[in-house]
Amino acid sequence: MKHLMKIFMLFLISCFILLGIWQVNRMQWKNNLIDTAQTNSGLNPISSMPQNYEDSLLYRQVDFTAQLVKTKKLIMIPESYKQKFYYRVMAPVKLNDKLVLVDFGLAQSKNIQLPDKIKTRAVIFNFDRMNIFYPSNNPEKLVWYNTDHQTLKNYLGINIEPFYLKIVPGFGINENFVIKPFATSYRNDHLMYAITWFVLAFFCSIVFYFRVKTK
Repeated sequence: MKHLMKIFMLFLISCFILLGIWQVNRMQWKNNLIDTAQTNSGLNPISSMPQNYEDSLLYRQVDFTAQLVKTKKLIMIPESYKQKFYYRVMAPVKLNDKLVLVDFGLAQSKNIQLPDKIKTRAVIFNFDRMNIFYPSNNPEKLVWYNTDHQTLKNYLGINIEPFYLKIVPGFGINENFVIKPFATSYRNDHLMYAITWFVLAFFCSIVFYFRVKTK
């Protein structure tokens, strides 16, 4: 029994250290994301969407003309903004012979009509990351916890590109849409989380040391 307790303590210490290292990596990733957002959002818009997407294009503004893809499904995500209830409307368009998802903004009706041809300005975004801690999405019931690429592909039944375009304020396709400003800074608490895990590993190590020493 004592031997199993030692193994468990070592396992616990190892887990805390690994969680701390993971949070350090997450902190570095978040810092890079913030730097990219703040740098690219201040650049002049590019005149058209490049043929090939690269991470360096993230948060760049782009002027584009595209054709709406006729599909039976739109992405409708309930969202509250300025104490009013809306639906965030996302739909695929054909752009440079590729299918790209566009975030058109917030609408108060689910029965919104989109024009066949889209000409506007948007910001290039990455989709949400898959997160095992979130419950499963239920698009049919308009229940969304995150908008990851694979879930959206499966729901629409088409092979959309691994990025999406979010229309910028002042460039909405019509008066039915409210366009929220996009953030260029994000909360970054990963250093605090990393310190917490490393402190737990340190105290568990002290407990483990004195338990072994007194035997």
